[in-house]
Amino acid sequence: MILTVLALALTQDNSSSVVQRMESFLKQHPSFEAKLKFSTWKGDHADGILVENRPSKVAYKVTFPDVTYQFSHTPDGVIETSSYKKFYDEYNSHGVITLPQSELTSSDWRMALPVPLFFNELKEYFPTDTKIESTGEAKVNGVTVDTISMKINRPHWKYTAKLSIDHSGKLVRYITQDPRSEKRFVEVNISDYSFKPQTPDTFKLSILPKGYTLVELPDSPEPLMLDRKLPSTKIADAATGEQVSLASLVGSNSMLVVVDSDWAASAVGQKALKDVQKILTDQKAGQLLLLCSDPGKPKSKVAGLNFDPTGKTLDILSIPSAPSFFLVGKKGTIERIWCGYNPSNRQFLPEVKAAIVDPEGSRPD
Repeated sequence: MILTVLALALTQDNSSSVVQRMESFLKQHPSFEAKLKFSTWKGDHADGILVENRPSKVAYKVTFPDVTYQFSHTPDGVIETSSYKKFYDEYNSHGVITLPQSELTSSDWRMALPVPLFFNELKEYFPTDTKIESTGEAKVNGVTVDTISMKINRPHWKYTAKLSIDHSGKLVRYITQDPRSEKRFVEVNISDYSFKPQTPDTFKLSILPKGYTLVELPDSPEPLMLDRKLPSTKIADAATGEQVSLASLVGSNSMLVVVDSDWAASAVGQKALKDVQKILTDQKAGQLLLLCSDPGKPKSKVAGLNFDPTGKTLDILSIPSAPSFFLVGKKGTIERIWCGYNPSNRQFLPEVKAAIVDPEGSRPD
């Protein structure tokens, strides 16, 4: 197999020449327009259009079954809008084709968009230890292409990307796969390249869609995700003040619950935690560890509650809501995450039990 490491100078083997061909095409064509077609292993579909005027402008519009999403980046700022066809309560928010990461949208956007097209060189986006493997020539959408496979290892996310590049350097297909299962994929087909793109209205940031207000949102840390280890930062026992590493305190096959201290002290919270503890005990699993969702010593007195004295642990966990439940597997990595708690949700406890018994097999498709 032929391997290329982005941190090294490119050699004249097949994989590096294919990469250079695409990068040369992107440098020669800083402005273009292309059509996008998305599909997933679940059978989800979406259509989109991408318009670029690098290095300063990029815009795309993606039409999902229930929502139309538009995004634009210019030197003046960023604008994104979502137009839903259904009310929020009816919209299936668990689809696998998701939108670009922001405070307003999902963090799984990298599974949907052909990010290699946004940069002149792959090393501008992908980590320097990314390895590229040539997988040979093939036919894609009637076009002869060279295919390469990339193994990407980011701090909070590992995935595989497959790129199909035609003989002129155009990217015609981009597939991202979950490393846990090749069945879990998002495929983007790129076609109808035009090198005289029209300027989308979203480039004109002074003209906002009716009903929208331009706002600036603060950056937020990426949440800790599946298959990652808990941080080794210190947490403290709320009763004694004794500090210990979170990673060492949460043993394998245990449950970390990040909770609001008032919720943990409430009748609903106490019952939820008691039910989870019973499952852990019945399955002869590890312990239940409680961590307050606010930094500093909590006011509410809850047995077994810990807190983050510096805020560093909570920053790394970056939970979207409290309570958040983290099931830590036998290898010390996060196997499942549940965000929020609804006492009327009868699936929660069976899911917890199934995840403890078979962490890999119980993950949702």
